[in-house]
Amino acid sequence: MSYPSSMRAVAAALLAGALVACHLAESPQQSCDAGFHVDLGRCVPDPTNATGVTISAAGDASTCSVAPETVHVPAGALFHFVNQDTIDHDVHGADGQLWATVPKEQTGPDEAIDKVGSWPYTVSGCGKGGTIVVE
Repeated sequence: MSYPSSMRAVAAALLAGALVACHLAESPQQSCDAGFHVDLGRCVPDPTNATGVTISAAGDASTCSVAPETVHVPAGALFHFVNQDTIDHDVHGADGQLWATVPKEQTGPDEAIDKVGSWPYTVSGCGKGGTIVVE
């Protein structure tokens, strides 16, 4: 018995769909590192409610700035630096320790300080930094 070509096409599509569904059902569960989740088969950063400090400039210390200059966060709360400049910037604590390297036109990693106090920082390429006040 011969089936019309349209019926064969429908049968082929159903069979292909069943095979794909079977393959997907057999795929192992993908896992990501802490702070990331699976999206379309890739590990992507989790959204964050971190407080942002914006670095903006033209790569010139006389025009480079951070805003806000003073940020108040609870102990252990997340904050990060957002670099709107066309060059990379390093953020250092007053003791010279590197807090973050923030690539041009990107957001740096989330940071947190657990100890209450005022934590001044400098930004490479900027004449002035700011302060994170941990409450």
